[in-house]
Amino acid sequence: MVQSIPPLLLFLVAILGATGQSANSRQSATQAKALRSRQINTETQIVSRLFQAGDYDAQSRPPVRDYAEHPAIAVILSIFINRIVWHKHSTAEVDLYLRQQWEDSRLSYEVDPREGIHEITLPKNRPIWKPDTFFIGAEEKTDESQSRSRIVIEPSGYVRSSEKRTLTLTVDNSESGMLSDKKTFKLKLSSYNYPIEDIIYLWANSPPNVLPMLLLVTVWQLHCWCLFVCQCVCHLQG
Repeated sequence: MVQSIPPLLLFLVAILGATGQSANSRQSATQAKALRSRQINTETQIVSRLFQAGDYDAQSRPPVRDYAEHPAIAVILSIFINRIVWHKHSTAEVDLYLRQQWEDSRLSYEVDPREGIHEITLPKNRPIWKPDTFFIGAEEKTDESQSRSRIVIEPSGYVRSSEKRTLTLTVDNSESGMLSDKKTFKLKLSSYNYPIEDIIYLWANSPPNVLPMLLLVTVWQLHCWCLFVCQCVCHLQG
């Protein structure tokens, strides 16, 4: 005859099991916090070493690699369009994220693989060289509250920049006519301070992306190409 286990014993076993799981969870959380704290300390030390004694000059462009075929800095672009508001008087307001990537060997650093650090986030008070990219013919909002930017640096010195831009653009109705539902504008990119010989802009694998919500409203056609190497143009028609 099989004897049943007393309910009190089952209750005690359940309590002990739950207590053990809770202790393991607390231990895991403590270890994760300790690891993150150590990573933050290491990242701070890396940033300090990169900019110590004022060796880094943010006004000077990155050096060219020895095996490079040309002296220009390659800047890889991605554009993510979040919102488009069509206004009267043939203008449109466009919210987008501009993502740029380039290499600056002066910002390369070494880190122990056991630290689990694959990139560091650059503090706002640490200026570095940037390609000074702007949108030709567009009016940009300069309100700092609207500006969102983030820069990360990989151990190789590869820099990834992401920033939010709000633009007012002129809508071209010459092709579709004033009574047509189709609207067209162009995004032209260039550098404020550097000529074609110094900076080359390249699209990152694909043309600008539009959020799916916009695609539900209307059908968009994206055509992108590069003009004179230094100016990248996006033709958006809806």
